[in-house]
Amino acid sequence: MRRPAHRRSFFRKARWLAFVAVAAVLLGGPGDLAGQGRYWSAHEISYPKEAFSKLDTFEANRLNKADNLFLEGSFKAAGAEYEAFAVEFPDSQAVAYAVLRRGRCLQLLHKRFEAMKIYQEVLDYFPNDVTAAGAALYYFALAHQENGDRPKAVRAWQLMADDPGYSRHPLAAGALNGLATQLWDQDDRAAAAKYFRQAAITFRESNSDAVKESITRLLNYHTLFQPDEPALRQLYADLGTFSEQRRPVTPPVEESADYWSVLRERIQRNGQFPESEAKKAVAYYAYWAKAMEGKRAADDDFHIDRIAFQFRADGRRDDLIKRLDDRFAATQKEGDWDRVMKWMRAYAGQADKVDEYYRKLNPARMTNDQIRSAVLLALRDLRNGKLAEILFSKFRLGEWPDERKDGFVEEIVRTELRDLTFDDRSLVKDLCMTYKDRERGLARYLGFCAVRRLYEEGLTIAKQLENSPTHAQEAIWRTGEFLMGLKKYREAIAPFTVSERRPESLYQIAECHVRLGEPDAAIAQLIEVENFFKDRAPEAALKIAFIQRDAGRKPQFIAQLRAVLKKYPKSGQSSQAHQELEKLGVRIGGGMDAES
Repeated sequence: MRRPAHRRSFFRKARWLAFVAVAAVLLGGPGDLAGQGRYWSAHEISYPKEAFSKLDTFEANRLNKADNLFLEGSFKAAGAEYEAFAVEFPDSQAVAYAVLRRGRCLQLLHKRFEAMKIYQEVLDYFPNDVTAAGAALYYFALAHQENGDRPKAVRAWQLMADDPGYSRHPLAAGALNGLATQLWDQDDRAAAAKYFRQAAITFRESNSDAVKESITRLLNYHTLFQPDEPALRQLYADLGTFSEQRRPVTPPVEESADYWSVLRERIQRNGQFPESEAKKAVAYYAYWAKAMEGKRAADDDFHIDRIAFQFRADGRRDDLIKRLDDRFAATQKEGDWDRVMKWMRAYAGQADKVDEYYRKLNPARMTNDQIRSAVLLALRDLRNGKLAEILFSKFRLGEWPDERKDGFVEEIVRTELRDLTFDDRSLVKDLCMTYKDRERGLARYLGFCAVRRLYEEGLTIAKQLENSPTHAQEAIWRTGEFLMGLKKYREAIAPFTVSERRPESLYQIAECHVRLGEPDAAIAQLIEVENFFKDRAPEAALKIAFIQRDAGRKPQFIAQLRAVLKKYPKSGQSSQAHQELEKLGVRIGGGMDAES
């Protein structure tokens, strides 16, 4: 069967290029670029498996070889193989893919203008091969973007987005989002939103990264730039939630807890306006307060946010208080302490109202877990250390299981207490002393002392645990830490010597010797690590090098760095040693040189 004239011309050109070895020039430049894998792999397509299975053995082997080189990042070699494939099998169904991939190799070798010539050939000669031609158009745009020519990139992406066939291409998600992003950056957000929506709907099941980006942009657009709750409601229904994966949506969407949870969070995040945009802030919050009216009647959190948005719009504190108080009174039930605390949180920053709602609590009827929640509310949301101390005194500690006390201590440690008047030291100690398992309580307070750097007190607690069958090793280790914290390095060596936490204890002993100005003793400990703990050997060897450096022993420092290179060539420490030697301008030798 005779090929059309334009294809004969194309393949005569390809053969001629191969015979005169021009490919070597076209594909010259950097070698393997596997290190760029994270960037380039996100933009690739593969030859379809079903189509691949229909290739004859010779075609399949040649194409597979080229693909393997490409996936390794060996773009120069892969490009030569793809060109050879096109020359050897000009009638193959895979020839368009091979030509495309040759162009892609050029692009990944930073020969973008030459790559674009290849992409144009794919578009000219294989326009009906949607997989190859669509990818060529996408790469064309990408090359323009990489060249800094944004208008041409936008035009190419526009062609892809608006074509019925190309717009569903696997790479079209990137094209749609790329086009939309360019339009967004040019402040044409309405047009950008159109393409973000197209990407989200079209690639809902096949490209979670593109869908996530599109949803985020659409949420920002329809909350902040063009507030439109009905549009977001429709988007939620069409996508099957705003999460990365589709889920069943139970109508009506306007009553969905998940829908409003995402939307309220986005409204709050986007509602940070500078003083110069006060009018915009008023309009923004007025819109969203009105959009929330009449929905989710039983949802307190929803309506607390709605009332707060209304306050941001009108600024009338008396109305805010009336709305919140009326909402509370309308459905409050006796003994619902969690709901009282919710209103205390809603009134954060208004001391008189916080105090009013605090007086509605009855700690005598609250559970210890509810009191715990109240203490953390006071610390984290209300920033009121005095109130936290009052609430702490209401615990019935004898009734609380030790494991619940453990969790509470951890929560106190994780809470930012800066600028708060709150004596967590004495309160936590009181709590730990009420454990039914006395030693467990002491161990918990020992850990607290370590976090808060209460070294002297920590030593006292550790002494009480030194004979504990369960906690003795913890006490020994903490004793060493506390003595180091007090700069009693000589004394700290003893507990680390008997600690079972090896090799960590050897590192600590070495550090004590370093602090005492005894580098040789420190090195001796690290040699023990290197000899007996093979998984930590590279780390210990490099540490020895730095001890030599800090001791002013430059020749020994260099020799130890070379030893790391020789003994642990595949380790991260070897790479670091290499960098240190380069900084020193030292020749990196091998053999005897590495050991000198």
